[in-house]
Formats: sequence, structure tokens, C-alpha cells
Amino acid sequence: MQTTQVSSGSDLLVTMSGPARIQEMAGATDDLKRVLSSTEPLLTVDLTGIEGADVTFFQALLALQLSLAQGNRHLLLKKLPADHPVVLAADLLGIRLDHHFNLIGDPQ
Repeated sequence: MQTTQVSSGSDLLVTMSGPARIQEMAGATDDLKRVLSSTEPLLTVDLTGIEGADVTFFQALLALQLSLAQGNRHLLLKKLPADHPVVLAADLLGIRLDHHFNLIGDPQ
């Protein structure tokens, strides 16, 4: 999984792409640590480029959200179409994205 970060000063946009399974999450640890060490109060994550995900990916997102909240920061996820691999994986695992995350924007 690859991530890119763009800061506007008060908002950090993180774009994730590629497969997001247990094998790739080990390599994404440094990227997630950089996100946590940033100072922007609002973090928006775009998952449009994710090609597939497993439970490890969702655990990492939930842990990121919890860590940000402990620092009075907020995580937003850009909405995805119903047929997106992340949405399909979440549905298969019984994870309701709209229940666990704040979703913004229109599905792309």
C-alpha cells in the first residue's frame, strides 16, 4: 500500500492506493506513524486507489482514528461507490463504514 500526504495547514489529505492486506500493512507502518506525527487537526483519507482490503486494513484505520481522537483530532473518509473493493470487503466483514467513520463527499 502506498500513501501520499498533502497538507493545507489545518487539514491533511492522505491518499492511499494499492492492495491493503496484511502483507502490505507491515510496510505501511511508517506512513501511518508520519500521519500521527503531523499536527493538522483534521485528517481526510481518500481510499479510492485501494484495490483490495482485509480485516488488518480496517483495524489499522480504526486504530488511526482512535489515536487521532485521543489528541483531539478527527478522521474523515471520502465516500466510495457501493461497488468499490473497500466497501465490498467491509460488507463481507460486517463492518459498516458509515457507522464507524465520518464519511464526506460524493462517491467517485
